[in-house]
Amino acid sequence: MIKMDFDPHTHSTFSDGKNTLEENILAGVGKGLKKIALTDHAYLHMAYGVSMRRLDEYLKEAYELKKAYNRDIEVLVGMEFNLLDTEGNIDIPLGYADEFELKLIGVHKLTKYSNFKSIVYMMGYQLFDKIRYSRKVLDINTKSYIAAIENNDIDIVAHPSNIARVDFKALAETCERTNTLLEINARHPDLRKGDVEKVLETKANFILGSDSHRAESIGECGYGSRFIEENSIPLNRVVNAFDA
Repeated sequence: MIKMDFDPHTHSTFSDGKNTLEENILAGVGKGLKKIALTDHAYLHMAYGVSMRRLDEYLKEAYELKKAYNRDIEVLVGMEFNLLDTEGNIDIPLGYADEFELKLIGVHKLTKYSNFKSIVYMMGYQLFDKIRYSRKVLDINTKSYIAAIENNDIDIVAHPSNIARVDFKALAETCERTNTLLEINARHPDLRKGDVEKVLETKANFILGSDSHRAESIGECGYGSRFIEENSIPLNRVVNAFDA
């Protein structure tokens, strides 16, 4: 059975999770994880983002817990940032870039996008398969991810292709060059065999993520484990996976 020793994608009551940061950390300890990341939604997620008013509170609590539990588990203080437009801008607040030890980016439905064009390409066109897979739409969405990765020192692309389809070969080539990881997400099983094949043509790597919104699902990767096996992904290409 394939398991993870590091859960890089978790949510707490600071955004749309059901448990506190501390409860999530304790769940990670209980599951025997070596490492856990705290990655609540950034502030331009209109429904659940950590508001600018609470951002300092979030960081203060997260770093205090990191110190308090450093003998039990390694805690990384991070955030899941929103891709805002086709230019690759994300909602990392000015002056805060160095505050985060792990940076994820993702496309989300309830993001406050920068402009109408971005809503059309990243959301609207995704409703129609014929347009969604057109070369123009794929290229524009892929370039937005690439720009975000290159300009913001991104560690993980969260649930790639969950909403906006991309050219996986081009995205993976960028991830290889920047040491950015592609997530196999437990909540959004949208990766396809063809996507995996394109990634494996490069030296880019995957990472399992629970995208946990409840403490009990932290460290759980049942879908990811099956996906790895069904698509013959070598374990050395999934940085936090091991065969138990």
